[in-house]
Amino acid sequence: MTSLAKVAIVGLCLAAAACGPGDEDDVQDCAGEFLTGDLIITELFADPAGTDGGLEWFEIYNATGSPADLTGVVLVASREDMTDEDTHRFGEVIIDPSDHFVVGDADPMFEPSHVDYGYAGDLSLRNAGGRIAIRCGQREVDAVIYTQTASGMSRTFDGGQAPNHTANDILTNWCDASTEFETGSTGTPGAANEVCPGLATTCNDGGTDRELVVPVVGDLVINEVLPDPTGTDGVKEWFEVYVTKDVDLNGLQFGDTIGSPDVTLDDTDCLRVTAGSYIVFGRSTDVLLNGGLTQVDFLFDFSLTNTSDDLFLAHKDVVLDSISWSSSPGGDSISLDPGKQNVTDNDDEANFCDATVPYGDGDNNGSPGAANETCPIVVPPGMCNDGGTLRNLVPPLAADVQITEFLSDPGSTGGDAQREWFEVLFAADADINGLQMGKAFTPGLTVLETVPHGDCVRVTAGTYAIFAHTAVAGDNGNLPFVTALFGFSLNQDNNGIFVAYDNALLDGYAYGTTQDGTALSKDSGDTWCDAVTAWSPGAPPLGDLGTPGMANPTCVP
Repeated sequence: MTSLAKVAIVGLCLAAAACGPGDEDDVQDCAGEFLTGDLIITELFADPAGTDGGLEWFEIYNATGSPADLTGVVLVASREDMTDEDTHRFGEVIIDPSDHFVVGDADPMFEPSHVDYGYAGDLSLRNAGGRIAIRCGQREVDAVIYTQTASGMSRTFDGGQAPNHTANDILTNWCDASTEFETGSTGTPGAANEVCPGLATTCNDGGTDRELVVPVVGDLVINEVLPDPTGTDGVKEWFEVYVTKDVDLNGLQFGDTIGSPDVTLDDTDCLRVTAGSYIVFGRSTDVLLNGGLTQVDFLFDFSLTNTSDDLFLAHKDVVLDSISWSSSPGGDSISLDPGKQNVTDNDDEANFCDATVPYGDGDNNGSPGAANETCPIVVPPGMCNDGGTLRNLVPPLAADVQITEFLSDPGSTGGDAQREWFEVLFAADADINGLQMGKAFTPGLTVLETVPHGDCVRVTAGTYAIFAHTAVAGDNGNLPFVTALFGFSLNQDNNGIFVAYDNALLDGYAYGTTQDGTALSKDSGDTWCDAVTAWSPGAPPLGDLGTPGMANPTCVP
């Protein structure tokens, strides 16, 4: 409160025995003839701790650059929609340039030291939100809308910005005061406001103040998150942000409920991050507790829910990026595919996959602080991945498929579990993704194995495809190649084998007794017989007999 204003008010009080309402009908215009923005509302105290009566106040800043005569200026308090207006017209009051002038619901003769002018019950500031305005005649010089206020705390316009009649229209430029002006009450009545957390415009860069480089949408990408670690969630959870542009993280907000940030990075030193870097946010920096997480750039204290949760980044309540997940794998991070590393593609949960590479103490998988693994291509039903390109499957037809050979009883040089196999001749080009296999095919199919969808498994016309338990030659009896794998065991005698597609039988063969170490093969005349040729070059004596992967010899009567 400047001396010039004090003199004006004291003189008025002594003459009239009160500083308070003038009759609004007496004066139609205000003495100052103020323009919009000349007087700015910068702070309000709507909900004093305890009883509000006589303790509410708000602050007006003189932005004219000259002494301001408030005579005839009207103060207005109302609901947000401008209904239920209360008004008060100033008497003779002059305030100095750049003065923070406090008006309050106080008896003019008994004003507390932090109130410069009392309006004695003419105005009521609503705790749950409302509107305050300053009028000069028909002109509205300034107005602010505020939402629910905290008891005992003023709402203060960010002190890091020059008072401005448009900037104070933005709710996110206001915050709860933390400086105590009297016991149990916070605010800065009559003085410059505090800088709101996260709203600073400069930072200390090695001893020199500079302007913050504030991130905008696209500069920060949520790249990986571990909501459900093996062990204790409270200290092992983390998430990672990929940086696409050099920015400062001062004022960065984040949490798991958009609009209600749990953490704001407040620091006077510049929190600089550079393009191409991976920033890790963790629950603990102790590598003995956090799962061996060696890089933790910033801490957070809220919990990441394993199912149906969100995560967001914001600045001044403007959302920069967010992701959602419906479920999370225990012990694996949810990892964004490197080819989808932007704030649009990470909105799609399908662009994330489960991490498979261990880190730290090895209990959990992920790549905190580093590039993610490439996600497997998600292949829709009816399609396959042909070298990175999705295309429609070409299913095999029954007329083009024959089971031509199988080994259900490998010889004494190895065990059945690894060395069983069967052979199928395809007379036309086809994809065998989705091909079904089993032993019992009458009266209905009992499917025991299906060739996985994903990468295209192509066979060309004339191919003798080999199905085996393993593709390792030393374990499968040195098969020349393996087209696809199966996991069920072939019965040595009196059983069957079939292949099907979409639950429709393509071919099947029921057999009786088979010979130890000898495949049963079908010749071009559809006759079945015991194989007589050893296929494995250099095979030891008693090696298995058959012709896997090639045409069978003619059976000898």
